[in-house]
Amino acid sequence: MELQNFKCKNCGGVMQATTNENGVLNCEYCGSIFTIPKKDSNSEVLYFLRIGEHNLDTCRFDEAYTAFEKASQLNINESEAYWGMALAEFKVQYIKDVVNNRLQPICHEFNDKEFQANKNYLKALKCAGAEQKSEYFSKAQDIDYIREEFLKLQQSGLDYDCFICVKVSQTGVEQADISKKNWTNDAYNADSIYDLLKRNGFTPFFSEREIKGRSGANYEAMILYALYTAETMLVVCSDEEYLRTPWVKNEYTRFKSLIKNEEKENDSLTIVYNGKPIDRLPIENNGRIQGIDYSRREADFEIVKFVENHTPIARARREDEARKKQEEEAKRAQETQELKRQLDEMKYLVQNRATSTAEISDDIIVEKMTKALMEKERREKEERERQEREMQERKMQERERREIEDFLNSSSVSNDGTLIKYNGNSKNLVVSNIVKHIGNGAFENCKSLESVILPNSVESIGEFAFGGCNSLQSITIPNSVTSIEKEAFKCCESLQSITIPDSVESIGESAFEGCSSLNSITIPDSITSIGDDAFNGCRSLQSISFPNGLESIGEFSFQYCSSLQSIMIPNSVTSIGAFAFADCENLKNIAIPNGIVSIEMYAFCDCESLESVTIPNSVESIGEFAFGGCNSLQSITIPNSVTSIEKEAFKCCESLQSITIPDSVESIGESAFEGCSSLQSMTIPDSITYIKNGTFSGCSSLQSIKIPKNVVSIGWYAFSNCSNLQSVLLSNNVNSIGGSAFCDCSNLQAITLSNNVTCIGDGAFEDCDNLTNVTMPKRFKRQRREIFKGCKLKKIKFTYTE
Repeated sequence: MELQNFKCKNCGGVMQATTNENGVLNCEYCGSIFTIPKKDSNSEVLYFLRIGEHNLDTCRFDEAYTAFEKASQLNINESEAYWGMALAEFKVQYIKDVVNNRLQPICHEFNDKEFQANKNYLKALKCAGAEQKSEYFSKAQDIDYIREEFLKLQQSGLDYDCFICVKVSQTGVEQADISKKNWTNDAYNADSIYDLLKRNGFTPFFSEREIKGRSGANYEAMILYALYTAETMLVVCSDEEYLRTPWVKNEYTRFKSLIKNEEKENDSLTIVYNGKPIDRLPIENNGRIQGIDYSRREADFEIVKFVENHTPIARARREDEARKKQEEEAKRAQETQELKRQLDEMKYLVQNRATSTAEISDDIIVEKMTKALMEKERREKEERERQEREMQERKMQERERREIEDFLNSSSVSNDGTLIKYNGNSKNLVVSNIVKHIGNGAFENCKSLESVILPNSVESIGEFAFGGCNSLQSITIPNSVTSIEKEAFKCCESLQSITIPDSVESIGESAFEGCSSLNSITIPDSITSIGDDAFNGCRSLQSISFPNGLESIGEFSFQYCSSLQSIMIPNSVTSIGAFAFADCENLKNIAIPNGIVSIEMYAFCDCESLESVTIPNSVESIGEFAFGGCNSLQSITIPNSVTSIEKEAFKCCESLQSITIPDSVESIGESAFEGCSSLQSMTIPDSITYIKNGTFSGCSSLQSIKIPKNVVSIGWYAFSNCSNLQSVLLSNNVNSIGGSAFCDCSNLQAITLSNNVTCIGDGAFEDCDNLTNVTMPKRFKRQRREIFKGCKLKKIKFTYTE
């Protein structure tokens, strides 16, 4: 059997081959050596070998093993099949090592068994030719060397607390010892995080600081060991594209696999992004991940706390507390048991006494004395408790007096009564009534502060006044306060509830952002606007009542309020900002008030539990990704007032079954309904003139579609991957069909293109496997291979019109 040309997996060069008698190919460009299938392997064997190689490359090791096993069954002498099975068993993937210009074996799992003792590897050697055997042996030695180096590191006692995963180089090189001038901004951030964790007593792993000149198998052994021992992983990333680069993806995929196998804690991986939120990794079955915004001033604290919560020290502390509690319970049980024993002993003595008259008389005396003693003890106990209460009251009064004195001594207060800075370390603080204004950052990052009572003299709370007070659990805001400025309580992570008095007229931007323990809040009727990010990240907030006079809800105001289940927005509201309720994962239904004219971009995106939405007749436009990712949304009614649906507005609404677009809609944006995999029927109004790129891509349940008479152009990927689409009725006015517009519509059987069509992009009907009848203008006859790429052209009956 003659070989086809092979493409080098290392450099991409084409390797010419005429026969495969020696079973080995050399790349003349980079020197890489590859083993190839035997000459007597037929096309079916080659097919399964290709599937197996693809699955190894994409880390689908179980599927890879199955494919190689089928190849070995079809040809019991095919050494490549047994070699592939051995790699799949040991979960070995080959990734390009740019530094050493070679393919590097990556071990996704540590195996204490020798690779060279594996039965499938030995079968591969038995079936291989001389040159193949040499190559198999060399690669097997590399894999076992990595295993041996792993064991040496394990015996050294080295352990890591945190693995820092990051794209290091701007030039594509991802190994250690890259010159800093080629580093990405993320790599510089990772370097700073490494130093931060070192200063706080942790042992972090960052390849550029830890590997120090290792390469090839040495490098891989160190990476593998760090992944296995690290308790946490920080994926430092500011650009989602970086998450798709091979080395970065390889590292976090292996760590996620360890989490899946319960070798790491469930929440031990987080993403450190920079400004723009990144909360998902591009791998299968991956849910949303809570991240840390490195652009925020409290990021360093959040990173240290994240690592600390997963270290053996933290676990030991929790175990020690549990042990102490168990010991106390055991001690109480022992005391109870001892008391019961003494009572039983007394009962036994009484029951076994003689019953003479004298003895009875003695018993009566003993009983009276016992009662008298018990009464005396009761009175003495009451007196001790009274004295203790009085002492506690005196102590409390004295403590409050000292706290006020300490407050005055540790505070800077200006002549106009503004508290400039509090420098004390009190847990429970009573602010003096000489204070009229809580100044900007007055209590910023007061870590010890647990409760605060503000006096009636306070009129305003300044910017970031209590920001970063992560132990603050409660605060009393008096009726004298009229304004709460931006970021006033930002990142008060322990704050559970707060009552805002009726005197407050405005809540600033990010006022309660990051208050992750806040479960209830009362917003008074005096509030007319809620600032941007006001409650962003309040993950414990379950419900909220808006006042009837509220007019606007700012951008990002309730984003990431993941416990929020229901909201009632009053009709007084005329604007809801972008991202206002984004990522409210438990929000089930929402009624948009009548005063809303535009549903802004990302307003309700990724509300995964959202089942129903009521859109009023006042709405004229639905913004970009407004309901994107609402994968529980089954139906929605778009009123006749809507004139535009922006791009990705309903993208990935996987449960949406049907939708009617009214005639008032003049434009539908790109990818507006992409990924609506349950969408069975769709009515496109005659008002639409362009179907834009990817508009209905991935609507795999859509069975038929009628293109309205006024449509003149169908964009790229407009109906791609509509796998159940059986019929398409195109109007005669369509003059342009974009590339891949109907690709992978595997159930499409016939298509008619009018003579008005002047442009058809490449792959417009690519991989439409069941296409049998095509009517099209004769001028496209020469282009049909490009247009119908991947289709069975011999089975298609082409009718050409002049």
